[in-house]
Amino acid sequence: MNDNLHELLFAFIEHMKVRNYAPATRDSYTRNIGQLLDYLSDQGVTDVRRVTRDILTAYIAALADLRDKIGRPNTVATIAIKIRAVKRFFEYLESSNHVLMNPAAHIKEPKKEKRLPRVVLTEEEARKILDQPNLGTLTGIRDRTILEVFY
Repeated sequence: MNDNLHELLFAFIEHMKVRNYAPATRDSYTRNIGQLLDYLSDQGVTDVRRVTRDILTAYIAALADLRDKIGRPNTVATIAIKIRAVKRFFEYLESSNHVLMNPAAHIKEPKKEKRLPRVVLTEEEARKILDQPNLGTLTGIRDRTILEVFY
């Protein structure tokens, strides 16, 4: 990473301190922006004003191919965190007039994976819950209907 990029990262870290970002967020963003800046250096980009949406798109595509310390591919959540850091960095660069236009403005974070619940009620447990409302009252009928919809 060249000195100019290093200075911008340092300025961004100071900006995050002034804005009271949580220490864990600052550390995460610092790591993730450092990774971006290393990628830019590898691509021969030494000036952030030369970063385009295409370069950032290629970086995001490269994130999917990267592996963590254990050798597992990055998850969608990890990639989303890395993209969020890039977006905040370029928002800072734009607001501090280091770049004229924010190349990360239109980049979207990937949607997080929807997972099914890990614990599912057994049929007997569901029956016990559904049998609780008193069906002799309007409130009981309402409650039973709500429980059935939830189930």
